[in-house]
Amino acid sequence: MYKIDGVTGLISVFATLPQKTNAGVSAALGNINFDCVHTNFYVSDMANGKIYRLNRSGAILSSWDHGLALLPTIVDNTNTFTPLGRRVWAVQAHNGRLFYGVWWEDQGRQDPAHTNQVWSVGLAANGDFVAGTDQLEISLPPIDSRDFSSPPSDISFGPAGTMLIGERSMSDDTNPGAHQSAALEYTLVGTTWTLPNPSKFQISSIYPPGSCAGGVDYDWSPGGLVWVMGDALHVNGGPPDPNVYGLQGLPYSGGAVTNSVLIDLDGDVINQAKTQLGDVEIPCVPGCLAVKDEKVECVTNGVYSYSFTLVNQFPGPINWWRSWICRPMWSSRRT
Repeated sequence: MYKIDGVTGLISVFATLPQKTNAGVSAALGNINFDCVHTNFYVSDMANGKIYRLNRSGAILSSWDHGLALLPTIVDNTNTFTPLGRRVWAVQAHNGRLFYGVWWEDQGRQDPAHTNQVWSVGLAANGDFVAGTDQLEISLPPIDSRDFSSPPSDISFGPAGTMLIGERSMSDDTNPGAHQSAALEYTLVGTTWTLPNPSKFQISSIYPPGSCAGGVDYDWSPGGLVWVMGDALHVNGGPPDPNVYGLQGLPYSGGAVTNSVLIDLDGDVINQAKTQLGDVEIPCVPGCLAVKDEKVECVTNGVYSYSFTLVNQFPGPINWWRSWICRPMWSSRRT
């Protein structure tokens, strides 16, 4: 894992994980998430199927092995990649749990017995994994006349609690494809995640909805969009942008390229960057509500007036009410 200095642009090693190797070669890392609540990093390792928890200095604090309890017999130390079913890709902390994507099948290895999945595991107060709290959240469906789902490579949560899953088209362990992967938004109804509209986010101008290139994220700021990395957002069209491969920003309500912001990542709209795209991340979201201009005034002996200003940082209305009773901290009077 590497980090880039935000001032100088210099690249340095952030952490070296204890990956399994085969003939001196190890599989790639999967996805990385910085948990703003616990200030921990979580990163998935496709060599051994583990999720590592690191601090802000890059020190490994603990790890979670999804397949240890569920699939203890599916272990192959002779291959570079851990077997399908143990292989974890997407990672995202949310509401005291770490959600992660499990790679069971892809375009070249369709599995009639298993579909790709999203699991979660509970997090302790310090961000560590809580054994025995892991549970299956979602089994991904085939989309757009496919007989298979594509591996979930990214997960994001919106201000309304919706879960956005970004699939990545893959034909085997190392060869990405295109146009076989969707951006799917789930809503939590009770304790069950439901998919109201599989085609809500139409990615690409000619291959919707299945042209997600693996990266998704919500922008929580007012007027923010849902950002998806996509292939063939524009393709073989006329000037000024005949070929756009990169970011598609869609309204929260959904849509297609016609009502989206399109950004070609390398600025080259003549040549195509098919299968060369990756993740997209927006920094830590602000709190829903900010309290400012706090003032405490003495009215009479033992009676205080507390005034403040509430700033709504949520991209929608907040219904909030509380009665405040202020009492002195000490029994004796203080000046």
